[in-house]
Amino acid sequence: MGFDESLREWRGRHIAYWQERGGSGYEWDRYTDGFTKGWRDAANGKPRLPKLSRENNLKYLFFLAGQCGNEQAKNQSRAEHLVAHGPSDHLWQFDHGYSEAITAFQEQ
Repeated sequence: MGFDESLREWRGRHIAYWQERGGSGYEWDRYTDGFTKGWRDAANGKPRLPKLSRENNLKYLFFLAGQCGNEQAKNQSRAEHLVAHGPSDHLWQFDHGYSEAITAFQEQ
C-alpha cells in the first residue's frame, strides 16, 4: 500500500475514532501533516520505531513514539509544523499522525 492509500485509511480511522468519542475542535489537518512528515522521514530511514500492530492503544503508541526512534527527526518535523501552522491544543494530532505513518510505512 502506498502513501495516498495509507493516508486515507489511517486518517479515516483516526477521525472515526475521535468522532465516536465526541468532543469538538479537532484539527484533522494536523494529523495529515504529521502523517505526511512521518512517512517522509520513514522513507528516508530516519525514525526507527519497532513494528506496532493497529491494536495498540493510543497511550502505548505515544509512549513508543517518545521513547524510540530518531527524536531529532521527529522534533525537526514538529518544529516545521509549528512554524507553518502555529501552536494548538491539538498538536497531539500531529504527533499521532507522525507515529502512525511510521507504523504504516513499516507495514507496507
